[in-house]
Amino acid sequence: TIADSIYTDAGVYSCHSINAVDEVTSNEATLVVEVPPAISLHPVSQTRNMSDSVTFSCTSTGVPAPTITWATTGQAVISAATANNVVLGSDSTLYTTRSELTVSNVQKSYDGDFNCTASNGVESPATSNPATLTVQGMKMLTTNVYPK
Repeated sequence: TIADSIYTDAGVYSCHSINAVDEVTSNEATLVVEVPPAISLHPVSQTRNMSDSVTFSCTSTGVPAPTITWATTGQAVISAATANNVVLGSDSTLYTTRSELTVSNVQKSYDGDFNCTASNGVESPATSNPATLTVQGMKMLTTNVYPK
């Protein structure tokens, strides 16, 4: 019995018994320890000029490997943005997933908070702290005209 198992307890186990009469080894049993998702790197607030691009990053851990999705309170269309999920690998079977969300041609209406949410089917999803996108208007050039 493994009480209060943690992810490092995952592995293949068998029982080997020896007595004066015989020696027996059981079949192998695989223990998979599921770990709910956790945000390990939150996206960071950023300021951009109109028409610029912006990229937010988010990293999560869990078992199985989490999938990261994005949401915003602004009017940016997340489905039109580019997001990717990359499983970076595992540390003793704890998976790390990184996602980047890139929004091109930002507009003033995109002002708002961006959040990443990690889910892997174990307990509740984990949501990041909000990262605020502040979009500044285009810089205008002014010319002074003086009468002759």
